Amino acid sequence: MKVLLNIIFFLTCCFLHAQAQEQKSYYNQEISGELFLEQKGDYVSIQGVASNLTDVSASIRYELTVFKKDSLNNTSKNKQEGRGVLNAKTKAILSTTTVNINNPSKITIMLLIYDLNNKLVGKAVQVLKENSLQLEKKEIVSNDGVEIRGIVIEKTRTKPARDFYDYFYGEYHKYKINGNRIVTVEEEFGQGRNSLIKVTVGREVVYQFFVTPKKKYMKQMADNAIRSVFQKFLQLNKEETN
Repeated sequence: MKVLLNIIFFLTCCFLHAQAQEQKSYYNQEISGELFLEQKGDYVSIQGVASNLTDVSASIRYELTVFKKDSLNNTSKNKQEGRGVLNAKTKAILSTTTVNINNPSKITIMLLIYDLNNKLVGKAVQVLKENSLQLEKKEIVSNDGVEIRGIVIEKTRTKPARDFYDYFYGEYHKYKINGNRIVTVEEEFGQGRNSLIKVTVGREVVYQFFVTPKKKYMKQMADNAIRSVFQKFLQLNKEETN
């Protein structure tokens, strides 16, 4: 059984390498895959996340696989898979799992995303080296030094607006948007008792609406605002890379 797993691991790596050469310019262009790791003691929590970068919904199939290889070259494998539909220009958490890193093992984590034709369209791979008890923390730097990301500022006054912010902030970090511009949620008062919430990325308003005390409505507005913010960061990223 162990020999079979080692063979599967080797063939999988060869297959991925061959696909990477063939489809290097294709995957992660329309559907992108990301891995987010968070260390909790001797365990690492893993999230496989997909982003639809297009203007249309996409049906996908995904596999989140964790390979562990010890000093004797024994390999174990844990795979989660599923199917789903990604709405246009949105992020979705596909799968989550945990792995024990307090062992002398090399751990390889792979997220593979396929379209309806079983073609690889998105992928992410991360390797944790043997005897690694701490995840490497990568600093994101700009030409001016350390770049601060993921900041959301609250400027609300009423309870419904604060409820909106709490839900928006939770979703912003849940989906790891982690933008490189400050996002501001600001409540402005107009005539009478009406107030307006504006969500800005940098200095640009990307979403706004009038406040109501209905929680269901405010949650829907937060979902809409998250989508608008995500789309704005996609646009900014495209402009910066061109």
